[in-house]
Parts: sequence; structure tokens; C-alpha cells
Amino acid sequence: MIIKLIDHSFKWYKDDKVAVIGYAFKDEVLLKEESFSSYIKKALDKECTLESILDTLNGFFAIVIEEKDKVYLCCDRTRSLPLFYFMDGNEVKISNFAKVIVEDSFKLDEESAEEFLYTSFVTGSDTLIKNLKMVQAGEVVTINKESYEIEKKSYYEFHHEEYMDISKEQLLNIIHKKYMDAFKRLLTTIDNKTIVVPLSGGYDSRIIVQMLYLLNYKNVICFCYGIACNKEVEISKKVAEHFNFKWIFIEYTKEKVREMYNSREQCEDFAANYVSLAHFQDYIAVKELKEKKLIPEDAIFVPGHSGDFIAGSHINKAMTENRKKNNSINNEIIKEHYNLFRIKNKKIINKKLEKNYKTPNSNKIKDNISHFEKFDWKERQCKFIINSVRIYEFFNFQWRIPLWDSELVELWCKIDYKYRFNRELYKEYAQWLELSQGLHIVNEKKSNGKSKIKNIAKKIVKNRFVKDIFRFIRFIYSYNTDILGFNWVVRKSIFIKEGIKGAINDNSVFCDDYLQRIIDKSEN
Repeated sequence: MIIKLIDHSFKWYKDDKVAVIGYAFKDEVLLKEESFSSYIKKALDKECTLESILDTLNGFFAIVIEEKDKVYLCCDRTRSLPLFYFMDGNEVKISNFAKVIVEDSFKLDEESAEEFLYTSFVTGSDTLIKNLKMVQAGEVVTINKESYEIEKKSYYEFHHEEYMDISKEQLLNIIHKKYMDAFKRLLTTIDNKTIVVPLSGGYDSRIIVQMLYLLNYKNVICFCYGIACNKEVEISKKVAEHFNFKWIFIEYTKEKVREMYNSREQCEDFAANYVSLAHFQDYIAVKELKEKKLIPEDAIFVPGHSGDFIAGSHINKAMTENRKKNNSINNEIIKEHYNLFRIKNKKIINKKLEKNYKTPNSNKIKDNISHFEKFDWKERQCKFIINSVRIYEFFNFQWRIPLWDSELVELWCKIDYKYRFNRELYKEYAQWLELSQGLHIVNEKKSNGKSKIKNIAKKIVKNRFVKDIFRFIRFIYSYNTDILGFNWVVRKSIFIKEGIKGAINDNSVFCDDYLQRIIDKSEN
């Protein structure tokens, strides 16, 4: 058995038995490095199960425990610091970077490749490479050193709990306290270093800025990026200036986007790990912030992942209505997440989805929403959205993701979906928070004629061919309208070819391109 644990912006702490990376809170006590490793060993010596130990931790970490006959691989509730294991003949190789344990010669997992093209990630413990597996969010993988038998146990799953039966006013008070507590915990991990906030026009990053202001943390730099003169930039600047935080704008141009695209391979290998599409949205901005020394070398990035999701932004109307038993909730998952290209073989997708996420027998709205959000959490959020922090690591910066604080997540799972639908309570809280600090921002436009026409068109256009035509037109139109300018990564002629294949956005282009590179290198 070969174990290769690689340091980056976060460093591994190793002793004779336990290796840890990242940090966690146990009863409000911060554990990191030696104290973290020591806590795990002492808890195990008391004959506590590993799953019960991990379930009580609030943090972002990975743990490798090596005993005489077994190795245990553990990831936190978000898989923020991933782990991989590769079955190479009669040997098992383990690392936190897949490329370190996968030789240049490998075999493609064709079913996973089919799935990846539609989603930008591979579901379950699979990867694009045969025999290369990952540890999933909230999971412990046990590997027997002699037989190489694998055992997987989940110690955490994102699911709805019993809803709190209290008034909205009481809920808002509890929400405010929990957010304040989460950010107090965040600040205990910062050591007075500069916090860098990717501040967009959305609620998530704005809440981060407001919390830092309320807690009187002044060592903050906000930045925004994209093409000049877009609404996100205006809101970002207004918010930063209101709280008297330094604000930096990084303009994205066709030249910068093309340069990033043409030199992306090293970063792509670092971030993708044969599992998920590298998230390049921040790449140009972080690179420029570092190269121009606009931020300190030890600055810590604090993005807003995934405040809107835990507050219910992905619950759609179809889930809040009574469903017929033959109308599987997995169909909603496919509609929402398998859409980067038109699906060619739906049987493969249905089979794999049912394998990892068996359709619940219950027809209750609460259970269906819980099932849908479980997939969203474990797959899209953990493997694509949260995995975007690899970009910060690539440039040797640490990160924190406070909106995934365990207490916040557990709170929202106890709030009735009626409050979470369209993140209504979250928006109400965010708007109250801003108004209480004298900041007023018009967030969403009221429904207008164009949106009504769009909704009518969706109902009228049932024919698949007509749908594909509309999809293609929208895709081509987006070439010069994307606020990040990422559609410029390729020439318009190539962009049109991707549209003909059924692409819907720049992620479709990136997915197709990355997958083709893996296919070209494989032995298949």
C-alpha cells in the first residue's frame, strides 16, 4: 500500500498513526494540526466509533488513519479537501491528488465519461478512470491492507429534519444568531490575516461582508470581476464602499480569457482530479491579484459557497406539488443537473442515478425535496461548487467557506420548505440585515412582459426539435452577452459547433474539451 499525501496551501500534520489536513471545531474548541490529530487518537482510544467522532466535528478537513491491518480515509461533510484511492493490480495507492497515483497509462470509465459530459462531475465514488475512486462527502472508507477489501460508511447526509414549529420572527432571530456564531468561529481560524471576499451582486457574498463588518473585522479586501459595465460590478462596489472595505475590480477581456484557456492544463489537472470540471471563474482574477501583489501572500479567500443552496434556492415548484407515484423525483434531478448537452443514452443515466440515489418510496413533498437536495449536496455542490476552491489553492492561498458551517446547514434543514422555497426566508433575512445597516439594494426585477412571454413559450414549445432550435439560438446569442466573457474561450466558429452538439453554456465547452483530453490519453 502506497500513501502519498501532498501539501499545498493547506499542510498535512502527520504522526505515527493519524494524518490530518484542515481544521475542525469540537464544542467550540478549534482543532488543527497536532491538537486535531491528538483529539482523534484519544477519542479512538476511548473506543468511540470513527463515524460518531466525525459526526460531532464542525469544520473542513480530511483524515487518514493507518493501523496495523487497516487504513481509514475520511472526508468532511463537504468533501472540501478530497481523497482518492487507486486499485492498481495487487496494490492500493492513496493520495489527495489523483494525478499522483494514476499512471500516464489508464483506462477510461465510459459510463462515467457519458455522465460527466452532461453534469460536469461524476456521481458516487466513481471517477473518469477505471479503478480510481474517491471518498465522498461525509464518508469513511476502510481499506483492508491484506485483502484490499473496501468498506464505505456514511456518517452524515444532508436531509430534512423535523421542522421547527415557531413564528417567522423567532426563526429570523435564530438565523441571525447562528450566522453570527458561524462567523465568530471563522475569525478564530484567520489569525488576523487579510480576508479576501469575491464580492458579487448576490446575497451570499454580501452576507459575508456584512458579518465581517458587524464583528468589527477590518482587514478585508473585496474584489469583483467580469466584463466592464455589468450590474454585478455596480452592486459589488456599492456594498464594499458602504462598509468602507477596499474594493478591486478585475476586468475580463477576450485576450485574458483566451490566455487563461490556452494555459489552463496545469491548473485543470490540479483541480479536476478526473472527477469534476475545474471551476475557472475566479482564475483570471486570483492570478492578477497575486501577480500584481494586490493582496498579501498569506491572504485567505472567503467565497459565498453555497448559502443560497442550503436556504432552498434549488427547490423548484414541481417538488412542492403532490407527485404521482410513477413520476420519479429522479426525473427532476436529471432535468436540473444532466443538461450541459442533450442526453444521448438516458438508460445509462437512469441506471447510474438509481444505483446511487434510489427513488424514495415515499410520495411526501418533504421526502422528495430531501432526496433532490441530497443529490445536489453530495454531487453538484461538493464536487463542482465547493471544489472551485482548488483555484485558490493552485495560487497557494487558503480559503474558508463559512456558509457551509455545520450549524448553519443543520438549522436550514429544520426550517419548513415553505420558507425555503425560492429562498424566501433567506432573502428576507438578507434584506433586513442590509436595511438595518443603512444599505438599500434593489435585488430582483419584478416580472415583466419578457419573462411572461418566456414562461408561455416554455408551455407551448413541447416538440423536442423546436426546443433544440430555441436552445441553440440562446446559446449562440450568449457568445457576446455573458457577464464574465467566458464564452470567448474559443472562436465563434468553434462555439457554434458546440452549440450544434447541444451545448448550453461555457461549462459545456469546458466539459467537452477536458473529457476529450482524458479520452485521448486513455488506453480505450
